[in-house]
Amino acid sequence: MDYKTYSDKVREGAALTEAGDHMAAIDIFVALVNSDISDLDKANMCNNVAVCCDKLKQIEQALAWYEEGCNYERPYFRCYLAEMKAVYLSNLGRTAESIAIYEELLPQPFLLEHDKERIWNNLMILKNPRKP
Repeated sequence: MDYKTYSDKVREGAALTEAGDHMAAIDIFVALVNSDISDLDKANMCNNVAVCCDKLKQIEQALAWYEEGCNYERPYFRCYLAEMKAVYLSNLGRTAESIAIYEELLPQPFLLEHDKERIWNNLMILKNPRKP
């Protein structure tokens, strides 16, 4: 797929998401995942699908799409989708699952120092929540 077509499709999906037509946006983003774009762009499209699924209250489908995105980015030593999944789980109140992701990420040798610090801080927040 050429870049212009890709870019146009992403903009179309984003506009549909913004307009609240999440099912139509999902169709566009899934088509992009199934196309010949790069794996890291596929990971980003998985993130978009997960966000749309969440808007539709399809929590397990959103989690599955986050995991699909992780599968695309993992071979390239990336963890953006893993962190997004951890945040999503935390927001759902599924703290133990979120902590498990952060604990798996923290020792990864490909992390930059600021990544380690962010992950560590998020882990500490989840492990030591402030009492109101």
